[in-house]
Amino acid sequence: EVSICFVENEEKSKSRLLDELDFDFFYETHIHQKAYLNALKLDYEGIKPNLTPIKAPILKHNPFEFPLSFSRFNLLENQKRTYYYRYILN
Repeated sequence: EVSICFVENEEKSKSRLLDELDFDFFYETHIHQKAYLNALKLDYEGIKPNLTPIKAPILKHNPFEFPLSFSRFNLLENQKRTYYYRYILN
């Protein structure tokens, strides 16, 4: 069972995102205070994500294999990711 709480705006219309959910809604105008407190319980054990950084792959690429124009050199020096996508991955 899932409860979605929302506040209607001044035009008395609910969020458009609620219409995208394919659920059958029933409306309650009054929700008991304990229901809100039960929804906010923090006694669960959360997931501990692995935050170790991923090592970047070592690529063997010779930028001087072809004649190096200024724009290509500028990308290589200042925008390495764009250079990678444009010239290494083609």
